[in-house]
Amino acid sequence: MWGYVARRCLWMLVTLFIVSIINFFVVFLVPANPVDAIAGDKATPQVIAQIEKYYGLDQPAYIQYLDYMNHMLHGDLGHSYQTDLPVTAEIAQRAPATALLAITAFIWTLLFGLTSGFFAGVKPGGRADLILTTIALLFNSLPDFFLGVVLLYFVAFKLGVLPLGGYGPPPHIRNVILPAFTLAAIGAATYHRLLRTQMAEVRNEDYVRTARAKGLAAGRINVRHIARNALLPVVTIGGLQLASLLSGVIIVETVFAWPGLGQLFYQAATNLDVPVVMGTAMLSAALVILANFAVDMAYMLLDPRVSYT
Repeated sequence: MWGYVARRCLWMLVTLFIVSIINFFVVFLVPANPVDAIAGDKATPQVIAQIEKYYGLDQPAYIQYLDYMNHMLHGDLGHSYQTDLPVTAEIAQRAPATALLAITAFIWTLLFGLTSGFFAGVKPGGRADLILTTIALLFNSLPDFFLGVVLLYFVAFKLGVLPLGGYGPPPHIRNVILPAFTLAAIGAATYHRLLRTQMAEVRNEDYVRTARAKGLAAGRINVRHIARNALLPVVTIGGLQLASLLSGVIIVETVFAWPGLGQLFYQAATNLDVPVVMGTAMLSAALVILANFAVDMAYMLLDPRVSYT
């Protein structure tokens, strides 16, 4: 097992290196000059040349990349073109907001999705299955920005029971409810459909028939034999979804004026703030890679048949 862990760590580093190359040159090939965003429309050629030299943008692409990697290996992701603050400081400032939103939404997603999927999968085709699956399909078909706007209008504006977006004062509980529910309602539909489908398939396996023949209680069979084995595909989606949420959800954070990493990335991309775009993209890639590794480890705990050598 430890040999597998060592190999995976090596491949994670290789993958991050490849991602850094792709991210850098995709940003570099964008048909827009970030100097124009920094200097403004009325800047003289001399000012533009000074800015290019200051940020190293007058160097060839491969020189810029090598310089970027050298700084990144020393923990320096560069400075924002817009604020001139370190990118690491910008990310650290926005990370708590995204972490609060992501963890809250993820917990609610699991709670809503797995609960409804379990009760629907206990008796496929039954009344509970029909009602819960219809609700899941309804939420799954809604775009997140549409659901967010509807919640803002009716719950925050019309009823006035929750704030109209923003981060709010600590502990931010009232402000996080609507954006977290928007993400959870749509994400839970995926867990519902997946768990229900898996439970419907697993319940016909031989070991489930054997458990019934032994006279085990239906509740014990549903929980220990059916739901446990049906959770394996859910673990894969769960790990990747959590990584995606922690990276920042651009649309939802923008709709609710939530000052997280998603909004930071959107603002940086709009302003051609290349160091911030690169920094947030690398963070997202690292989180997804770590999530894949965590999923592999979780598989061994859920299924004794899975082993890595």
